[in-house]
Amino acid sequence: MGDRQSCPRARPRRPPLLAAAALAPAAAGRGDELAPGSAETLRSLVAELAARHDVAALAAERASGLREAVEAAPAGGARCEVGGAGAEDAERAPAWTLLGQATPWPPPLRGKGRVYKPRPRDPALPSAWRRVSGVRSPCYHAGSDGELACLPLLLNLAPPKCGTTDLYYRVLANPSVVEGEQVVALDEIEGNAVKEPKYWLHGVKHGMPVEVYAQVYLPLARAVAGPSANSTQLEGSPGPAGAGAGAHQELLSMDFSATNFCARPAALWRVLPESRFVAVLRDPVKRAESHFNFAFTMYYSAPGCHHEHSPAFLHENVVNITAAFRTCLADFGRTWCWEQQRGPDRGPCSERARSPRFVLDGLYGTSLVRFLDFYPRDRFFLRRLDELDFRRDKKTAARTLRELWAFAGISSVELPKQKRKAAHTKLRENEQTRTVFFAHLLEETRTMLREFYRPDLARLHAAFGDKSLSWW
Repeated sequence: MGDRQSCPRARPRRPPLLAAAALAPAAAGRGDELAPGSAETLRSLVAELAARHDVAALAAERASGLREAVEAAPAGGARCEVGGAGAEDAERAPAWTLLGQATPWPPPLRGKGRVYKPRPRDPALPSAWRRVSGVRSPCYHAGSDGELACLPLLLNLAPPKCGTTDLYYRVLANPSVVEGEQVVALDEIEGNAVKEPKYWLHGVKHGMPVEVYAQVYLPLARAVAGPSANSTQLEGSPGPAGAGAGAHQELLSMDFSATNFCARPAALWRVLPESRFVAVLRDPVKRAESHFNFAFTMYYSAPGCHHEHSPAFLHENVVNITAAFRTCLADFGRTWCWEQQRGPDRGPCSERARSPRFVLDGLYGTSLVRFLDFYPRDRFFLRRLDELDFRRDKKTAARTLRELWAFAGISSVELPKQKRKAAHTKLRENEQTRTVFFAHLLEETRTMLREFYRPDLARLHAAFGDKSLSWW
C-alpha cells in the first residue's frame, strides 16, 4: 500500500447514483488502482444502483447494516484520504464513497451524496436506547428500569462573539425550555458552563460517550418523565402517548456552546439526527475585532503573557492570516483549509496571540454550509444579530424572538414579569469598547477583511437562499 497523498480535485458535482454510474467504466479497467478487494464490490454495487436508480432502496440498504466501503484511490495504488478532515469539502472531494451505516435515521442523499466513515472516537447512540414517542425532544428509554435519557433539540451554530449568551437567556425565558446542569466530567476537561457543555469539541476529542452528554440534560429527562413516567412508550408502540401528553410534548433543552460550529457534521448527525440549529450572526468584521480584544483581555494580559495590543498588531495578523488562507486555497479545498488553518485551541501564548481563529471563525459560508450535507435547510434558523437588538428596534426584535420560539416548536407565551427582563434585555456591550484598552481596527484592516469575507458570504447566501444575511 502506497503512502497517503492529497486527493485530486473533484469532478463536477453529480447526483450520487449518476456519479456512481460514471465510475463504473473506470472501475472496470482500473482495478489495480483501487483499494485492494474493492474493485469487484464497486462494479457490482454501481451496476445494481445504476439499474434501479432507487434512492429509497439505497437508504434502506444502508440502514440494514451494509458496511462495504468502496473508494476510488489515486493512481499508483496510493490511498486517498477520504475520511480525514478534508472529506467534507464540497469543491475538491475525492472520488465518491458509498458507505452503509446501521442507523434508524438514514441521512438524506443530498447533492453530494456522500456518507462518511465514522472515526474511532465518534460517539454513537447506545444500541439499547429506544426513542420515547410523543415528545419533541430526543428522549430515550435508557434501561429496563424506565430511566430516561434526553439530549438537546436546539443547538447553536454561531461562533464566539456573536451574542450567543444573550440569545441563550432570551430563549431560556420561555417556560417550555428546560435548562441543563453542570457535569463534572466535562468541567474537568474544559471549564464548561450549563449554556456551553462543549461536548462536541472537548468531549468527543477525549472519547466521552453520549451518556456523559446526556447527564447535562437530566433536568429535561426528569421533567419529561414527570408524574406520568410510568406511561411513557417506545416509539412505534401502540397505546396513548405517555410522556408527551400535555405540556411535556413541547419541553426541550439547548446546547448553546460557541464551539458547535466547528464540530464534524457527520459525527453530530449520528447522535442528533433530529436537531434544529440556530445561528444569529454578527458582522464578521466586528466579530473578528471583538474576538481579538476579548482574547487579549482574558489571556494575553495575564502575568507572563504580555503581547502588543494595538491596531497595527491586529493589521499584521490579518494580513498574514488572509494570505495564508488564500495560498492554501490554491491547492486544497476550502473546508480542508478552514479546518487545518484554524489551529489548535491551546498552545503557547505567542501562538495564541496570533491565532487564525480571530479571522477564520467569521467564515460563516464555510463552517455552516457543511451541515447541509446531513440536515435539510428548514432545520436552520439564521438571522443577523441586529435583528434581536431590542434597543435598536424593539418591534423587530420581539417578532424575531417569536419566530425563533416557533422554529423550536414551542409556544409563544406572555412571559412572567421576572423573566421579561431576561428575554428583552438590551444587547450586552463590552464596556471596554469605550476605553483606551480596546484596539479598534484600522480602516485599512476593515476594508481588507470585507474583501476577504465577501466571497464566503456569497456562499452562505447561495446555500441557504437568504441574501438578507449581509452587513455591507
